[in-house]
Amino acid sequence: MFLPVLSICIGASIGALSRWGLALWLGAGGFMPWGTLAANLIGGYLVGVAVACFSLMPDIDPVWRLALVTGFLGGLTT
Repeated sequence: MFLPVLSICIGASIGALSRWGLALWLGAGGFMPWGTLAANLIGGYLVGVAVACFSLMPDIDPVWRLALVTGFLGGLTT
Protein backbone atom coordinates (compact mmCIF):
# COMPACT_ATOMS: atom_id res chain seq x y z
CA MET A 1 0.00 0.00 0.00
CA PHE A 2 2.84 2.39 0.76
CA LEU A 3 4.91 1.62 -2.36
CA PRO A 4 2.40 3.06 -4.89
CA VAL A 5 2.14 6.29 -2.89
CA LEU A 6 5.92 6.54 -2.64
CA SER A 7 6.37 5.94 -6.37
CA ILE A 8 3.86 8.69 -7.20
CA CYS A 9 5.59 11.10 -4.80
CA ILE A 10 9.03 10.44 -6.26
CA GLY A 11 7.77 10.69 -9.84
CA ALA A 12 5.86 13.89 -9.12
CA SER A 13 8.91 15.48 -7.51
CA ILE A 14 11.04 14.74 -10.56
CA GLY A 15 8.27 15.94 -12.89
CA ALA A 16 7.83 19.21 -11.01
CA LEU A 17 11.57 19.84 -11.06
CA SER A 18 11.57 19.13 -14.81
CA ARG A 19 8.77 21.65 -15.33
CA TRP A 20 10.67 24.24 -13.31
CA GLY A 21 13.83 23.55 -15.33
CA LEU A 22 11.94 24.00 -18.60
CA ALA A 23 10.50 27.28 -17.34
CA LEU A 24 13.98 28.53 -16.45
CA TRP A 25 15.50 27.35 -19.71
CA LEU A 26 12.79 28.65 -22.04
CA GLY A 27 11.72 31.64 -19.99
CA ALA A 28 8.64 31.90 -17.80
CA GLY A 29 7.74 35.56 -18.27
CA GLY A 30 6.86 37.83 -21.11
CA PHE A 31 3.96 37.56 -23.50
CA MET A 32 3.95 33.78 -23.71
CA PRO A 33 5.09 31.39 -20.95
CA TRP A 34 7.09 29.14 -23.28
CA GLY A 35 8.33 26.84 -20.52
CA THR A 36 4.78 26.10 -19.38
CA LEU A 37 3.64 25.52 -22.94
CA ALA A 38 6.56 23.17 -23.63
CA ALA A 39 5.96 21.21 -20.41
CA ASN A 40 2.28 20.73 -21.21
CA LEU A 41 2.87 19.74 -24.85
CA ILE A 42 5.69 17.33 -24.01
CA GLY A 43 3.83 15.87 -21.03
CA GLY A 44 0.57 15.41 -22.90
CA TYR A 45 2.33 13.68 -25.78
CA LEU A 46 4.28 11.41 -23.44
CA VAL A 47 1.12 10.45 -21.53
CA GLY A 48 -0.32 9.17 -24.81
CA VAL A 49 2.87 7.31 -25.68
CA ALA A 50 3.10 5.78 -22.21
CA VAL A 51 -0.52 4.63 -22.19
CA ALA A 52 -0.08 3.08 -25.64
CA CYS A 53 3.13 1.31 -24.58
CA PHE A 54 1.61 0.07 -21.34
CA SER A 55 -1.38 -1.34 -23.23
CA LEU A 56 1.04 -3.38 -25.37
CA MET A 57 2.97 -4.57 -22.30
CA PRO A 58 0.37 -5.46 -19.65
CA ASP A 59 2.87 -7.38 -17.51
CA ILE A 60 4.66 -4.19 -16.36
CA ASP A 61 4.27 -3.60 -12.63
CA PRO A 62 1.49 -1.06 -11.91
CA VAL A 63 3.85 0.78 -9.55
CA TRP A 64 5.96 1.79 -12.57
CA ARG A 65 2.85 2.99 -14.38
CA LEU A 66 1.89 5.09 -11.38
CA ALA A 67 5.40 6.49 -11.06
CA LEU A 68 5.65 7.46 -14.73
CA VAL A 69 2.16 8.59 -15.74
CA THR A 70 0.53 9.75 -12.52
CA GLY A 71 3.72 10.89 -10.82
CA PHE A 72 6.29 12.17 -13.31
CA LEU A 73 4.02 13.23 -16.16
CA GLY A 74 1.36 14.51 -13.77
CA GLY A 75 3.98 16.63 -12.03
CA LEU A 76 5.35 17.82 -15.35
CA THR A 77 2.00 18.96 -16.70
CA THR A 78 0.46 20.40 -13.53
